[in-house]
Amino acid sequence: MMKVSSKVEKVIDSIVKSPEDARLYCGLELNNGMKVLLISDQTTDKSAASLDVHIGLLLLLFPCRACM
Repeated sequence: MMKVSSKVEKVIDSIVKSPEDARLYCGLELNNGMKVLLISDQTTDKSAASLDVHIGLLLLLFPCRACM
């Protein structure tokens, strides 16, 4: 298990994935309630980041994408 900062409440190593998927996954829950998924792929030279904040008018009007 890795060393955890005081800002991390929980580390989740048991992420379900395909047996064919060689990437490494780690889930974190921060002390502010944010959930983070870290993915490591040693075979690529690319990186990316994404953020979903679930806030705004459309979320209130259409609670799911299927309702749109």
